[in-house]
Amino acid sequence: MFDFRPHCAPCLWCCHGERVFVSPDEQARIGPDAFTGVETKDGDCEKLDTATGRCTVHANRPTECRLFPLDLLPVDGVVHWVVWHGACPAVPHLPADYITQQTSEWDATLDPAWVRAYVAHHLVNQPDKYRPGMFTVVRPYAGTTR
Repeated sequence: MFDFRPHCAPCLWCCHGERVFVSPDEQARIGPDAFTGVETKDGDCEKLDTATGRCTVHANRPTECRLFPLDLLPVDGVVHWVVWHGACPAVPHLPADYITQQTSEWDATLDPAWVRAYVAHHLVNQPDKYRPGMFTVVRPYAGTTR
């Protein structure tokens, strides 16, 4: 398994400017008041403790947070795996087999209903999230999204 810690400590980019998608199941697991669905006034995730640079719900963080720096994006109507090369300093150090392994595991375990809701959430709430140059398309998502 790849160790992100040396790359995350100075950055925490994954916690900035993000409206985290939290499904009803995740909300119930994390806690009923876990997420309001908005970022702080500084644009940080509401669960980022800026004093410590730590996530306050890390052990129970939402699936979207667990995916990063991988993400799901519709390309010509088909959901694809992408990797955020422009937003995560760990990405240049990721072994190719790590990306292959992680996307294969997520293909097998992600609930297709979650994927549909997640993609729809970001297309509505953050349509500019997927700016060209910030990510690289890896391959189509192998799960069912229809």
